Amino acid sequence: MFAQKAALVKLLSDNDPDTVRLVKEQLASAGEEALADLLDLDGLDNERVSAHVSDIIHRIHHRSAIEEFSLLCHFFGDGVDLEQASLALARAMDPQMRTQPCKHRLNHWGSEALEKISGAVSSRDRVVRLSAFLGGELGFGGNADRLGGRVNGWVRFRVPGGKLEQMTGTGAVTIDQATLVQLSLLTNLLAGDPAAAGRQAIEDARRQLIEKAAALYVEPRSLVQNYPVVRDRLLARSDAFIRTVLDEPPATLAKNGLVTASLRATVDVREVQKWLNQMSREERVQLIRNNGDPRIAVSIRVQRAGGEGAEPSEVAENVVKARIRSFGFSVFDPAVAKDSIDFNVEGTAALKKLSARLPSSGLTVEKFALTSFTTRAVDARSGQEVYTSTEIPKGRSWASEELALEEIGKLVGEQFSRTFFLENFEFASRRARLQFQGLPEGIAPALLSELQAVVPVLNAVIVDGGGMDVVLDLELSGGTTDPAELVQGSILRPLNRKLGRSCFSVAPAAAGALKVAFAAECRAPQIVSRLESRPPAALLDAASQRLDAIGSSGGLLQRVTTT
Repeated sequence: MFAQKAALVKLLSDNDPDTVRLVKEQLASAGEEALADLLDLDGLDNERVSAHVSDIIHRIHHRSAIEEFSLLCHFFGDGVDLEQASLALARAMDPQMRTQPCKHRLNHWGSEALEKISGAVSSRDRVVRLSAFLGGELGFGGNADRLGGRVNGWVRFRVPGGKLEQMTGTGAVTIDQATLVQLSLLTNLLAGDPAAAGRQAIEDARRQLIEKAAALYVEPRSLVQNYPVVRDRLLARSDAFIRTVLDEPPATLAKNGLVTASLRATVDVREVQKWLNQMSREERVQLIRNNGDPRIAVSIRVQRAGGEGAEPSEVAENVVKARIRSFGFSVFDPAVAKDSIDFNVEGTAALKKLSARLPSSGLTVEKFALTSFTTRAVDARSGQEVYTSTEIPKGRSWASEELALEEIGKLVGEQFSRTFFLENFEFASRRARLQFQGLPEGIAPALLSELQAVVPVLNAVIVDGGGMDVVLDLELSGGTTDPAELVQGSILRPLNRKLGRSCFSVAPAAAGALKVAFAAECRAPQIVSRLESRPPAALLDAASQRLDAIGSSGGLLQRVTTT
């Protein structure tokens, strides 16, 4: 038992988070040797201490599990038990997982599987029986309802003297655009299931619609870097954000071999923003926000003891305004720009004048103490309070009122960050017109499909698709990023990689439109045909996990860019 149990309880109950953090780190560093004493502490009738102790125990188990798995990886070889390795990995990912029941269940399933296939009369019969057991009885269907695929291959056989029983042969099969998740999917996959592939494409279209909405607030590359969390916490809830489906035609098999689907719908983008913020906090994910230009108004008022009412303080307001401007944002006078303000930052502080007479000198010393201050931020468009805080500081006093007001401004300003405003800022899409010049005739539909697949492109419409010039109107996300830079990086660069050369380039801008020139040497049919015969260029910037859901990520990217 810990020698200073009472002292540890007091420290873990401390209101200073740094003190609690340091104590927890020291206890966790003791490792498994401290578990018995920690369990003793966990049994105390103190909810706060018990929560901290549980966290420490979890850290120790997690560290031990990671060390165990790291050691296994270091000595990994042909003789390693894959079952034990899988269970070690599971413990490393979830230290509280009880693996013994899993082992018992696996052993039981193994016995059942052996019994099921014991009467098989051929290899095919064995596969069919095992597939039926895993998929039918145990329910290991994986994502069978969303999985489609294409099978390519060849087979060569020989029948000596027409005797079928002596037939021999060899062959090879490759499965493209699919992922084998469970053995029970094998039969459906080899047979091919266009309907399942169509359902998968429609679900993928819904997830991509929400990813486009998320790109209003977060840089697409940040969504890619954190794709597993974004997929599980945000994209998987696509139906919760889609309010009205405007158009959802059936999925079709494109010339590039992919089953594709399109979807037009209205999305609650503010709800998407709330989930992004919640996910960022709960999963501790640092999302890189789009640059925005929120317009902010500041009002700090001071209530003096004995005064009739709170009065504005320019000193405190100027300190807060300087901090906001350091984020690159603009501060406006609410009386002048009332209808265009995005956020109102408001603060009220209570000051009390203290005086004391020194007996030895007869001098009177005055101080100004801060007795309380309240801060809030209001979304000016909706009136919603997006932040509120009230603090009653202790022992905070200054020699002059000016110093006190300056410090109040600092205290209010420190409660806000650049990320705070971007997390709550209502980003709007921007319109841009693209005028493609020198295109081969008839290419407009393929070009439109390419643009619709790009994440920062929220909508794309052909205005003029005849002849060698094609005009499209786009709605773009990307915050304050220059539209020409966004078009070059998100649209033209991937298209050029897909075509294998620099075919598209930004030309000098015309009035109200961005001009994109198509190089004459790229008009050759074998180059132009790549727009339709290869997967969308937008997949070059997609997360590998998304590509794996469509097919083999490496193989799919190779199909986009192979010359």
